[in-house]
Amino acid sequence: MKAATVFLARVSDGPGKFPFVKVQIKRDKPIEPKNASSYYARYSGVRKDGRRGRIVQPLASNKIEEAYVEFLNIDTAQRQIRAGQKPTFTGIATVVPSGDTLLNDAIAEYLENAKAVGNDPDTIGSKTRTLHSFRDVCFANGVSTVETLRQPKTGRKILLAYLSWMQQNLPTTSVDGVRPENTRYSRMRRLGAFLIQQGIKIKKSHSAAPNDAGLLTHSEFPKYKGRKATKYSEEMIATWLKTATVDEADLIWFFLSTGFRDEEAAYCEWSDINFSDKTINVHAKPKTAARPWSWKPKDGESRSIDIPLSTDFVKRMEARRKRHAAQKCALIFPTGVCKPDNNLLRNVRRAAKRAGITERIGLHKFRKTFASFVAQKHGIELARQLLGHSDIATTQLYLSADSADVQKMKASIDDMTAAFTR
Repeated sequence: MKAATVFLARVSDGPGKFPFVKVQIKRDKPIEPKNASSYYARYSGVRKDGRRGRIVQPLASNKIEEAYVEFLNIDTAQRQIRAGQKPTFTGIATVVPSGDTLLNDAIAEYLENAKAVGNDPDTIGSKTRTLHSFRDVCFANGVSTVETLRQPKTGRKILLAYLSWMQQNLPTTSVDGVRPENTRYSRMRRLGAFLIQQGIKIKKSHSAAPNDAGLLTHSEFPKYKGRKATKYSEEMIATWLKTATVDEADLIWFFLSTGFRDEEAAYCEWSDINFSDKTINVHAKPKTAARPWSWKPKDGESRSIDIPLSTDFVKRMEARRKRHAAQKCALIFPTGVCKPDNNLLRNVRRAAKRAGITERIGLHKFRKTFASFVAQKHGIELARQLLGHSDIATTQLYLSADSADVQKMKASIDDMTAAFTR
């Protein structure tokens, strides 16, 4: 196949999604793709590591006409290189000054380091979405190197542009109790962790001195608004279970009875349940001959105490183990080929849909339902330990009251008055 230089655009295709698309050329004029944010030239050449391969080079302008002119120059230079000639256009060598660090390279290295130190897949995904969307805002404003970002005026301009981008492109309504302001706050925190490694301070201190190097003032940085805790009502759970299959009911009861995270449930094995003691805990899973994968809990540790289980739930798990014995799989909720199922919530959502439940089904509501029950009966400290939180403030975000609780209070509020007037 003949080598060619390709004109690409990166477009916004939903929250956190920026796929590359090929720019169509008609009558020697580029047609601007919908929602295009930045432009690139893709070609084969010698990369920074000295090996030959595919290179995707950001173009300086986010205006399609200007970007196309630069693309044509790069295309001409590539044709000359392939023909053994010295390129007349030197933009390929001078777009990034010698010794400067490409933003793309810095982000790639940061994400690789995050994987190396054991960040879980959800954290890696969150960091990737944040840094890739920030990178695209940088490219759209003509910034492609870390050194350019270190210039205070430019760095501040880019951060303000990213705040504006988030307001326009991220969800603007609360989802599963998570406020949109908190999404922007979390992204800026993750971005700040990356930038500090590049020698860039993202926010000034609360009482900043005149020489504070922070690019944003304390008031400009998004504020964390707290999370509105919600849980599943008893009536909804009863309706849900009526239409669930036995396997779906197993999973619903598992989330309600353990407060496990979805990944903990996916990697949980029968050996994690102490059937005689009626308890469960999450344990690390090293790779073995019988287990071709490995896994470890969040923060690398099991719960500080085992989670007590009801007699009915233990009997349900015993029945499940007997029912699926022919599969000979150590996992409690495996796929059909005895691998961890990372889509467990899809099964409970299917059951909810059949039950006519329109409320959004999310894992955190299971954990909040579990936490609210434990805290109400046995106190918040026990709920903290069973949820696997290191900070009790995090557990407090999981506690909630629903309309049924309010009705119960209305029915008994006169008792409080009577107690104070005896």
